Amino acid sequence: MTLYVIENDNGEVLDRTYYEFTNDVDRTMVFDEPIAPAEYAKKYGGHVVELVEKPEPVEVSEEEAKTLKTLDGDLMPIGELAYFIHHVEQLSEKESIKREDRLMRAYVNGYTVAKEPKYYVKVPGKFAGGDRFYCRLREEFSETAQLLDGDPRFMLTMAEIEQLGLTRCERVEVTDDGND
Repeated sequence: MTLYVIENDNGEVLDRTYYEFTNDVDRTMVFDEPIAPAEYAKKYGGHVVELVEKPEPVEVSEEEAKTLKTLDGDLMPIGELAYFIHHVEQLSEKESIKREDRLMRAYVNGYTVAKEPKYYVKVPGKFAGGDRFYCRLREEFSETAQLLDGDPRFMLTMAEIEQLGLTRCERVEVTDDGND
């Protein structure tokens, strides 16, 4: 839905109670169609302004967020982004264009960083009555009868699981509260 207000040259908007221009947004006269505000603008002065809704932030990965942070203050962010996508990541032209568009919208409209899912990884075999879970403590396996409550040493991203060669092992996704 498009909304309209009447604004003067000083950036003040028409007050809905006293029909004078003010900076008090709580008293702003707002219209949902353009005909009525044009009549008010003729009568009280000013001009009709279309309000634009703030766009939703784009969800990006942690890696993409790092790239976007390097663009802060850059005079030509689109060039840097294009170079990164085309030459560093070496995506196809079609994928490059889609990714460039999405990341540029994130740069302009704002972004949120998606939480990468983490997993507890069960290692085959049992000993001492408990399952074995991979633990980053000393890059080894650790026995535990139950998952440790939110212990980050036992939480692995999918990239870490692949890097460690544990893709064939059973995984339990970690929920927000740290428990499965």
